[in-house]
Amino acid sequence: MDEQLFWDITLVSAISAIVAGIIYLISIVWSYNDAKKRGVNGLIVALLVAFLAWPLSLIGWIVLRPSKKEYQHH
Repeated sequence: MDEQLFWDITLVSAISAIVAGIIYLISIVWSYNDAKKRGVNGLIVALLVAFLAWPLSLIGWIVLRPSKKEYQHH
């Protein structure tokens, strides 16, 4: 393999890993804040999203979360 190609693949892989990590962290923070807005324990939801088969757990939260209307206190 050409040495330049090796370094190009390495760079693309590193950038992809960084972007995926950022998306992972943003999804955890978002799920925490979304759960709190809906009257659910945000820490539990964030931990489940983080450690339970991400991204399937994030999709599960989006599908199963309670509606905002049920938990508005205004």
